[in-house]
Amino acid sequence: MQVTSYESALHFLPTIPKFNRYKIENNTFRIKKKLGNRCFALWRTSVITWDGIVVPCCYDKDAKHKLGNIKSKTFKEIWLSEHYYNFRKAILKNRKAVPICTNCTEGLKLSLFDE
Repeated sequence: MQVTSYESALHFLPTIPKFNRYKIENNTFRIKKKLGNRCFALWRTSVITWDGIVVPCCYDKDAKHKLGNIKSKTFKEIWLSEHYYNFRKAILKNRKAVPICTNCTEGLKLSLFDE
């Protein structure tokens, strides 16, 4: 479940801590485990908005990271572009520096024995 506010975290996320990837406390929520500088989704998927804009993933709800537009280039050109390459490289260098990635659980395992 992707949550974007403390209120939605309270409403939608599991109440049993061992089933929840997030820690919810003090009117905030955060991912329990450390985010690694990786994202498998950047090499296997992307999202095309209604107007043809290609964004890296479904966490980019407001298309803040426009990687191209299929009205002016083919998807293959965009996927293999220097701009897309640089975005992937930025994630591998410092995932936390990209706001849409700080709430993403891509690459995290849910361990029933971690608290």
